[in-house]
Amino acid sequence: MRNLIVCADGTWSTAEQETDGLPRPTNVVRLYSALADKGPGDEPQLRYYHPGLGTDGGLLRRLAGGALGIGLGRNVMSAYRWLSDEYEPDDRLFLFGFSRGAYTVRSLAGLITRCGLIETQGLSDHDAWAAVERVYELGYRQRQDPAAWSQGLAFHHRGNGMPADEVHFLGVWDTVGALGIPDNYGVLNLFDDATRYRFHDTELNPNVLNARHALALDERRGSFSPTLWSNLAGRSSVQQQWFPGCHGDVGGGHIETGLSDGALEWMLDEASALGLALVPDLTDQLSPDPQGLMHDSLNGFWRRLFHQPRTVPAVVTAVTPATQDISLHPSALTRQQRPPLTQAPYRPTRLLGVDDTQTLDVFAAERWNDTGLYLEADATYRFEADGEWLDAAIPCSPAGDCQPRRFWGGLAHRLGTWVGNAERRFARMTGNPRVNFIGSRRIETAPWFALIGVVANGRLQTQQDGSPLPHETLVIGAGLEAWTPRQGSGYLYCFANDAWRFYGNNRGHVRLTVTRTG
Repeated sequence: MRNLIVCADGTWSTAEQETDGLPRPTNVVRLYSALADKGPGDEPQLRYYHPGLGTDGGLLRRLAGGALGIGLGRNVMSAYRWLSDEYEPDDRLFLFGFSRGAYTVRSLAGLITRCGLIETQGLSDHDAWAAVERVYELGYRQRQDPAAWSQGLAFHHRGNGMPADEVHFLGVWDTVGALGIPDNYGVLNLFDDATRYRFHDTELNPNVLNARHALALDERRGSFSPTLWSNLAGRSSVQQQWFPGCHGDVGGGHIETGLSDGALEWMLDEASALGLALVPDLTDQLSPDPQGLMHDSLNGFWRRLFHQPRTVPAVVTAVTPATQDISLHPSALTRQQRPPLTQAPYRPTRLLGVDDTQTLDVFAAERWNDTGLYLEADATYRFEADGEWLDAAIPCSPAGDCQPRRFWGGLAHRLGTWVGNAERRFARMTGNPRVNFIGSRRIETAPWFALIGVVANGRLQTQQDGSPLPHETLVIGAGLEAWTPRQGSGYLYCFANDAWRFYGNNRGHVRLTVTRTG
């Protein structure tokens, strides 16, 4: 019984990538390097590595692959071809990936469990690729009946005569399904057809026997919304765990590896317990450190784009071990309780009991004020706000009552309102409610500079174009007597209702008091 191992790297990532002459491989490359040549029973372990999207071809092709995910299907077919070429009865399939590479191997798992593996022995290279493309396009992408595409093809079988349509282990770091143009990019999204991506099977088929998913608690880039498995009821062989750090702190790719070593060690431990053979002298080099450097992914170009916090579990220690949220990796709690001196504190979190109150400042210049409050679904909360903040030189109340002292002071708001009206008309015409025009209010149904709350409880996305998950929004204004999160529990974030790119001239803060009343 051999192990066949596929490793798909993240966007713009290769095995040789470095910074200032220092290597910075992802966890995919490091896992690939740690694989032993022989597995259980002294059987060979065969391994396959594919660089990430956006790493081959000319400049335009690299940009299209990295930015839009173009070429993912090609990578899926390449890995499928390798498995079809190498498979022997009862071989075990291990699939690993990071970022869009995680999306690649999840799609590959969907292709295998839906269509099986074809036999390519005896076929010319041209005929083998033609067969792979037929299975991918007709059997997987178009979901046609097998009778329409399987004629003339031979299929691999396991030793018991059953089709070779099982994946023994699927291990991924922070799956990102950003394919195409996110919905909030307005006119650009008109050139994007989301139906091109919906065939990718990212749910977990029962024929994936074991699966592990490491997720980043602190990634904020809007187009990096994670794609979780949602059909996990009764699947004890599947785990999804949240780790401290941003996308690259979990999947690797930085020179500093204290945090990513933790997510890599977890994956190696889980896979080796299920038959993956590793080289001990290499895995012993890992040094997981919950206090390791956390990188800010919102730098340079990314800071200018829309971003938002993820939907994550509350980082809190349960009263009893039996009630601890098992989706939260222990390293997150360790970092919270003993944060690094240079990056303290880490995710201070409070869950309010009935009649508990928390008062805090909400700053006008912050796009996302992290309150640290975790609001629970079906609980009832009262909000009270007072004070004054400034939009440039315009004083405003939390209710959005702004008093420009000159004609020119209110001109920006009037122009922004006109842009917002155009945005709403565009949204109706295109059926895209997430569109956001430059200069419009973030929440068009609320006054300029009104106090807004957002509970980061967005449901799993149904599109694969990287559109941010829709969180639950509440217009707090001067206050709300009673409000209940209906979509789910989540962290509360607040902001002044300004245009996304115009927070730089805002000043001051207002005071917000939150009380749980039921």
